[in-house]
Amino acid sequence: YFARHPTIPLDRVDMMTCMDLVGHELGPPAVAADVRGSVFALGTERSTGTSAIVDQLARAEDGVVIRRADAEIIPPLSDHAAFWNRRIPFVFLTSGRSRVYHTPEDRPELLAWDKMAATARWLERFVRASCERDERSVAFLDRRDDASTLRSLVELTTALLPHSEQAGVGLAMARALLAACDRDGCLPPARVAEVQRLVAMLEAGLA
Repeated sequence: YFARHPTIPLDRVDMMTCMDLVGHELGPPAVAADVRGSVFALGTERSTGTSAIVDQLARAEDGVVIRRADAEIIPPLSDHAAFWNRRIPFVFLTSGRSRVYHTPEDRPELLAWDKMAATARWLERFVRASCERDERSVAFLDRRDDASTLRSLVELTTALLPHSEQAGVGLAMARALLAACDRDGCLPPARVAEVQRLVAMLEAGLA
């Protein structure tokens, strides 16, 4: 809506939170609950103080684990893109694409109702914590945080080691890339695509 109506004043919008593809578990029932309950929070690095709030609340609700990742690991195809383009702080919550995404097999009985309820409770906590901040201190930031993505990938691939030989390959890649990040958590530009490929590989493996 905001993308189609760019003249709408947004000066009173402090932060936008978007949810897309949060109705399913990550991976098959055989994998650990800690993996299945994953929801990725993208874009927290784009505003002051938001990453710290998400980290503090990451495991505040049973049934869901919020894992930070840089906003640029996937194309900006959801509703947060219009706010990102206008330099308004945003957080994009997603569990990634499932194997039935956009197919006739995407049926209500496949929804993870308990996880959805836990995500809703977590979102309330996050919104309340965000509103407690002085709104004057919330500013849009032009920065990447590759390290947050890689730490999430290290946790996930470690949990997946008993289930997949490929998890060991992914874990080694994630650790090597994390070691290559600078003190600000950024990879050399030439290596950013490696993270995107690793994320795509993990998403495909858990779809």
